[in-house]
Amino acid sequence: MTVPSLGESASARTSIFHSVGGQLSYVLSQMLVLAALARFEGVEATGAFGFAMAIATPTFLLAHMGLQTGLATDAKRDFAFVEYAGLAIVASIIGILVCVIFGSLLLETQAAATLLIIIAAQKAVETLSLVCYGAFQLQRRMNLVARSLALRGWSSAVIFASLLAAGMPAAGAFSAQLIVWSAVLVLHDYPLASHLLDGRLALPRFHRKTMSALAMVNLPLSLSGFLNAIANNLPRLVLSAYFGLAAVGIYTVVAYFMQAGTMVINAVNQALLGHFAPVSYTH
Repeated sequence: MTVPSLGESASARTSIFHSVGGQLSYVLSQMLVLAALARFEGVEATGAFGFAMAIATPTFLLAHMGLQTGLATDAKRDFAFVEYAGLAIVASIIGILVCVIFGSLLLETQAAATLLIIIAAQKAVETLSLVCYGAFQLQRRMNLVARSLALRGWSSAVIFASLLAAGMPAAGAFSAQLIVWSAVLVLHDYPLASHLLDGRLALPRFHRKTMSALAMVNLPLSLSGFLNAIANNLPRLVLSAYFGLAAVGIYTVVAYFMQAGTMVINAVNQALLGHFAPVSYTH
């Protein structure tokens, strides 16, 4: 497999520039997704998407176990990249199963359950990409994160909007988005991360004792994000129960605009992790 250009390790200022630029690009692309969904499928379809996200987002934040941050700050390389990737795959499979169970208990229609499974699969792919981003952060290659976000964001957003405009149902358009994200992971994120940290394309490693140790180290990193996700998504579940999916759709659009600023600000923190991690081991 031909590996895309890795580029050079960047300064903190350059890392912040790439990180903020990449995150801003991704935020704008997801605004296009929401706008297209509301325009072509209506506010209730947007609400169904928001409801699915309310279940999948906290689930996968917990399943992710802070592996991105753990890898980005693992300057001593206590665990190999392939071990992070192996744990992420196992955790993602569990996350999908949890979403399927919640879907069977909470959702009344097959269409809503199908959408939740598709969104869960997207989150699983995103979890693996985030682990790769941790490798990029550790090596101070935020340009690779920015490139991945642009590829995932805009290519899938344009295809998503085009398919909806052509009359495809939302589930089909989200499935196409899943395919694009998977292609970026397989062709860009994973090969680059593996070559950066291992010097070659190495397959994920599944060693039970190592994965257990890695999970114990990193799980606390995800707890605060999990609790924040519960707090942020609980209103969608309440609105769905009392006012229906149309209200959830309106809230989803408004909430995303409110969260977009926080996402861009967090990009600064992500950019600096790889720069500060070695310092923590020398003091």
